[in-house]
Amino acid sequence: ISLAAVSCQKKECDKILNTVTDNLEKAEFHIVEITNQNQKLDSNARRASEELETIRTENKLLNNKYSSLLNKLKDMEAHSIETSLKTKELKKELSHVKDKNCSNVVKIEDKTRRIDTLLLEKSVVAEQLACVSAEKRYFE
Repeated sequence: ISLAAVSCQKKECDKILNTVTDNLEKAEFHIVEITNQNQKLDSNARRASEELETIRTENKLLNNKYSSLLNKLKDMEAHSIETSLKTKELKKELSHVKDKNCSNVVKIEDKTRRIDTLLLEKSVVAEQLACVSAEKRYFE
């Protein structure tokens, strides 16, 4: 083998090594980006779960209040005409609580869909992370 051939092979090897090094640097950068994105998704999912739990708790309280008001309304309707003003007030409050309850049901559905979306995004990011990690290991 001549010195020129060895020199040529060395240049080719250096070129390949530079390409592999560049790819490794890119892979490490992508891993950091994906890890950060994954952490943000985790944080968003936790926050959405906490919000969902708060809404569920509020909804339970509203359901209890709704039942209580409904029972009061039934009791008052059983009494005389004297109670008609209170009955009207309770009906209005009952309607308000019922509307708020319906609103919370919609919020629960929205938060549940949001959590499902975040979990789906997280699984996509995890797959990306696995692919980039595999590429990194390949080039190492």
